[in-house]
Amino acid sequence: PAFAIAQCLVGSEMWIRDRSRCVIVDISDRNPNVFYELGICHTVGKDTIIICDEDSFKNDYNNQFPFDISGLNTIVYKNRGAGMERLKEELSFVIQAVLTGKDVIV
Repeated sequence: PAFAIAQCLVGSEMWIRDRSRCVIVDISDRNPNVFYELGICHTVGKDTIIICDEDSFKNDYNNQFPFDISGLNTIVYKNRGAGMERLKEELSFVIQAVLTGKDVIV
């Protein structure tokens, strides 16, 4: 739902409007700045939704996320074809779960 997506911000937009309920963090390409922002989100108590491109997961992470985030739920998505539509669906479910405090399985 658009309502839910509007209440979550992507990446560094959170520094502009820090009233967001959650932050979507794309760790594709193993960018250190993104990990820094993820750490800040955790420090200030922001809910995070972590996503990563499937090719980056294979190539940049060798199919294994770093130890400090390996226990966190991460949506691995295909950045082509129907993969983006599936990502939108999964994000919609997860955002609703964050906003309502209910569990979700995607």
